[in-house]
Amino acid sequence: MTETPEVAGALDGAAGLRRAAVLASAGRYADAFGARYLDELRTDWPA
Repeated sequence: MTETPEVAGALDGAAGLRRAAVLASAGRYADAFGARYLDELRTDWPA
């Protein structure tokens, strides 16, 4: 059976989310979320 582009995209998206969850749970937040996201988060974080 051949998977459709929609199914392939959904599987890729799910794999990316799983990878991010594993990296974040290991404390590798920059690898999981990206520097831009973390920079934006830090600007909102109370000092």
